[in-house]
Amino acid sequence: MAAEITCWMIGDGACTTTTIDALQPLRPERGHFVWIDITASPDQAVLNQLEQLLGLHEIALDNLFDNLRNPRLLEFDDHLLLGTRVLSEIDQELAISNLGLVLGKGFLLSAHEEVLPHL
Repeated sequence: MAAEITCWMIGDGACTTTTIDALQPLRPERGHFVWIDITASPDQAVLNQLEQLLGLHEIALDNLFDNLRNPRLLEFDDHLLLGTRVLSEIDQELAISNLGLVLGKGFLLSAHEEVLPHL
């Protein structure tokens, strides 16, 4: 499955959808926030783009899409990575899915292999 990337710009009382290509390297303003949600592992070009756009540490990107690791919390200079498992309903059955979250100044990046309806 190809990666599906959805981006939202939040600020000034509005939430608008945009594309990852339309985002500039983040220089967060007070009251403005970007949420990037990724379903399925993206290719290396997208990972490089995320690294440049958000200033992510290489280890954060590696861990974000590593589904074989135990839940974890990693702290970097200017962002945090939380890797956890969540319960979700897939095809009318409960399933355990992996969810990676990176939180930094002015952004949230969420990553998961399956569509998670509650996100």
